[in-house]
Amino acid sequence: MRIKRPHIITYFIIALALCNFLIFLFTPLSGDDFAYKSNFFGPCLYSDSLLDYPRWVARHWVYNNGRLFNLILPLLLGINKILISALGAIFIYIFYNQVIKACKLCRAPLYSALLVAVLTFVLPWWDSMTVFACQVNYIWVGAAIIWAYNRLTLSEKPCGPLTLIAVFVAAAGHEAASLPLLIGFIAYYLMRRKLPPKSLRPAVIAFILGTAFVALCPGIILRAGTSVAPDDPLLPLALKTIPAVPAMLAIVVAMTLFAKTRVVVRLLLSSDALVLFVAAIASAVIALASGIVGRSGWFAEIFAILFIFRVLNYYKVDNRAFAYIIYAVVLIQTIQVVHWQYKLGHEADNFEALYEHADDNVIYFDATADTDVPWWLLGRFKGVPDADDVYLLSTLAEYYHPGAPMPVILPTEAQNIDVDNDTVNLSNGSFITQNPPLELIEHSTEREKIAMHIYIRDNVQWVVQAFERDGDTLYYHSRRILDPGDR
Repeated sequence: MRIKRPHIITYFIIALALCNFLIFLFTPLSGDDFAYKSNFFGPCLYSDSLLDYPRWVARHWVYNNGRLFNLILPLLLGINKILISALGAIFIYIFYNQVIKACKLCRAPLYSALLVAVLTFVLPWWDSMTVFACQVNYIWVGAAIIWAYNRLTLSEKPCGPLTLIAVFVAAAGHEAASLPLLIGFIAYYLMRRKLPPKSLRPAVIAFILGTAFVALCPGIILRAGTSVAPDDPLLPLALKTIPAVPAMLAIVVAMTLFAKTRVVVRLLLSSDALVLFVAAIASAVIALASGIVGRSGWFAEIFAILFIFRVLNYYKVDNRAFAYIIYAVVLIQTIQVVHWQYKLGHEADNFEALYEHADDNVIYFDATADTDVPWWLLGRFKGVPDADDVYLLSTLAEYYHPGAPMPVILPTEAQNIDVDNDTVNLSNGSFITQNPPLELIEHSTEREKIAMHIYIRDNVQWVVQAFERDGDTLYYHSRRILDPGDR
């Protein structure tokens, strides 16, 4: 019999999806968004004809990756921002709806609220999830992969053609999602010593094919064989990237020490929850092997958190008042993100309009610094790039002014200041000099190899940007703002 979900849970998820639609709508394109969009729109770095789109897809699959949503991203970004924002909101709704279903929490408002809160505050949204290219790779795929898990575990009804296509798409979304989940399913059916039900075998085959499409593409194999220095040593990398996985393992180990809780562990690991347990570990290994802090652990975190809530589901606790408090906290925080993203997005739009029509790379604009944004937004915002956001600045330059140097963003007060002394101090704490500092060093981003000039003064990192004014070269010094996820 189908379990009816309380309306409050559905209304809560719908409200979150609508808030996220506004967040996405007010979020400016940045970084990889410009790189993808410019293949067919703007300066058309790849082609000015969409007839070349199939050739671009094949080229991307061979040299970059086979992540299916990535392959349609140039079209989504070029059509309309409202479209990709609406799709993002739909996937947010699917994601929260499916995780509650996967944990079998349909009648548990408290656990449902707690699960949504944990996923909202624990997942590494701070690591580039304001970039649409990352949203389609992680948020969209997260929703699709948990739907596929539910379809392959909660129902044995035969799968029609549309379901098979959806399963394939979910599996082809990201190798760090589908490959670990496939390993989990293999472990589950090996443990049961039987094959999947006949009604689900076509869907399982579709899942295997989707996984092969993304995990065995030449671009991913090439990336896996490329040696890149990790963002952090192993222990800090694990603590920042996959904290839920050690927590899951610690809970299981602790529960095996006592007879009563040992029974729960045995029941879980003999059920389809084993798929989540194994997938969390396998995805964590992939995340640590990549060396990328933050978003590389997105799927490992989801699988681990879902397993932990499957444990909690054995201990029935319900408190409607506490559930409503959690609903309120999550919604208030999300509404705050909407408010600030509207402000920051408006600034970014004005800045880009100035830069698009500028005669050179020097832009005078007063932007809100990331340090002036409240901490409780948890990094879920995007505004005008900081001076050290050299990848974002370089992709912006390549989109609007191909071949031009990166923009240098100066406070508006600097426009009318005569730099007739060696140092001119500005009201925001930055300053301009006629000469570069003696201790200046060139630092390159690890993966993009884009140069950034920094030095240390009073134990603070400063970024130095050279710019031209009236035929003279001047140097703008601003404190480096290290955002969460900065490499």
